Amino acid sequence: MAVATARADELGLEEKLVDPQTVAGMVRLMDRLEEINVLLDAVVSVVRRSPEIADSINGIVEMLRANAKENQGTLTDAYSKVSSLLNTETALDTLIIGSKVIRAMSQAWNDVSQAPPQRVGVMGFVRALGDPAVQPALGYLLAYAKRFAEEFGHSA
Repeated sequence: MAVATARADELGLEEKLVDPQTVAGMVRLMDRLEEINVLLDAVVSVVRRSPEIADSINGIVEMLRANAKENQGTLTDAYSKVSSLLNTETALDTLIIGSKVIRAMSQAWNDVSQAPPQRVGVMGFVRALGDPAVQPALGYLLAYAKRFAEEFGHSA
């Protein structure tokens, strides 16, 4: 009886595996497997660091409570930042973007370690600025530089 049940289950599985929707879903999943692995690695990293993150947040909250009257605006600002950090969508976006940055840096490092880059003079640098493959990275770099300066009170 158990053998007959197992065979029936196998037939049900075979039917599901040849279903076009199942096949399309599996192909889509396999096409995005690298992204899924990066995302899972990022989630595992956050989960592993969650005690440290919680301790840091707790330390900030304790410090702000100790100086609440002096730092009323800071407390409101900190609450806003902590709330946005805990926003799942923002956190996932941050993880995905961070993992892409880390992957790009890792790939660049591998490229450089396999074949050291050629020396580039000023004119070579200026020519590289017009390279369509470099343009998006420059945009991100400039946006980062602007936000970095604003964070430290050096806005235009």
